[in-house]
Amino acid sequence: MKTNATVCLDAGHYGNYNRSPVLPEYYESHMAWTLQQLLKTQLESYGITVTTTRSDRSKDLPLVERGKKSKGADLFVSLHSNAATSPNPDWVVGICQVQNERSRLIATALSEAAANVMGLTYQITTKASAQDRDKDGRKDDYYGVLRGATQVGTTGVILEHGFHTNEANTRWLIKQSNLEKLAEAEAKAIATWLGMGEKLVQISVPVLKKGMKNDSVRSLQALLAGYGSEIDVDGSFGPATDKLVRAYQTVSGLTVDGSVGPATWNSLLGR
Repeated sequence: MKTNATVCLDAGHYGNYNRSPVLPEYYESHMAWTLQQLLKTQLESYGITVTTTRSDRSKDLPLVERGKKSKGADLFVSLHSNAATSPNPDWVVGICQVQNERSRLIATALSEAAANVMGLTYQITTKASAQDRDKDGRKDDYYGVLRGATQVGTTGVILEHGFHTNEANTRWLIKQSNLEKLAEAEAKAIATWLGMGEKLVQISVPVLKKGMKNDSVRSLQALLAGYGSEIDVDGSFGPATDKLVRAYQTVSGLTVDGSVGPATWNSLLGR
């Protein structure tokens, strides 16, 4: 089983974008942002490092640039709900890259997971651009986010969670509890596809950060010392401890933020 992987999540659209014509309080951008945050938390519970294309949902970023934000990641997932002129469509759509079979496989796994939770069917599709923008003689992706991911060598998919022009789909998607179910199922599908299908052991210790002073910090320092770090085991999370934590997170392929949460604890404990 793999011990580390990185997933780049993209909340489709920004601000107040794509308002539902059948349920005015629903915006695709709001749903996608909420699902992104929930999915990030779920993925991290598997020990997966998660990056996002934007840290502020009010900020826009060009489509191709969003895809390029996934450079170095194992997977790029853009989260959306769909729209149609007819109110009848009510299925999940997984859109994969035109030149990437791995993209089709993960699009299928994710679409099936989402469809099962939503009680819908799913379709897998792809769309090529009419232009060969990079002049390499191969088909380019029509969708900018996938084109950007392809340009930096990342396997990517767009996941459309039903249709916000369908009232039943929209009423389902607007509920936080339903998005939580989606996040759990999609994280499991991603983790399994990445070979990291087991959640980290949950440990009852506080998240530790710079400035804290307690026995848990002392335990942290003792663990760091056991990995060969020169450190005073004094129970004070000062600059020296912060520096060592960040160094450990870097070499261990963890999110480098100086915060000692479940992923860092599990790594230190060899779990």
